[in-house]
Amino acid sequence: MLLKILWGLTFICTLAGALEFYAAMTSATMVTHQIAGLVTACTWAVLPYCLARAAESFERINLKLEEDAVKKKALEDAELRRRAIMEKKDA
Repeated sequence: MLLKILWGLTFICTLAGALEFYAAMTSATMVTHQIAGLVTACTWAVLPYCLARAAESFERINLKLEEDAVKKKALEDAELRRRAIMEKKDA
């Protein structure tokens, strides 16, 4: 759910960045004003994108950790069953 919100926010901010870029290019009279508008527009687009990608990476890492924990538990259970079988054979 959080990822959908972040990607939606990224889309909206990208549109805001495009509007900022257009406004800066049409209203700026000096190159420095155009550059400042360009930087602001890029910031509108890039920062939410980076945030969404970071959240996506954290979710992947969390899923990987959960998967590894399940595999470890399954291996431990298999080892306990193997030991129980071996003890029955020895007895």
